[in-house]
Amino acid sequence: MSLHSKILSLLSGVVGAENRLGVASTIIYLCNLYFDGKIDDETFKRELRNIAFDVITATHPELLEEEAREEANRLADEIYKSARLEGLRRRILSTYGLRYMRGEL
Repeated sequence: MSLHSKILSLLSGVVGAENRLGVASTIIYLCNLYFDGKIDDETFKRELRNIAFDVITATHPELLEEEAREEANRLADEIYKSARLEGLRRRILSTYGLRYMRGEL
């Protein structure tokens, strides 16, 4: 699934457009920082896990803390992997995109 699909799956239980937009824009902002090299892998993963944990505990209050943390880690890892693929796609397109479109490749 794409990065945006992963973010939407995290937001499935979030009520209110303002809350959904806030969480999604924060994740996209973190992704852009990561793509630009402003934050490293560990910082990016940690922040994704923190956001996912906050969302999971808000949307599933019945879960124990350990269960919520496991689910948050799983979702954050999925978002991280999708973000890495998106970063790779962006780098390839920026390197080869125009040359391919001009027929130089």
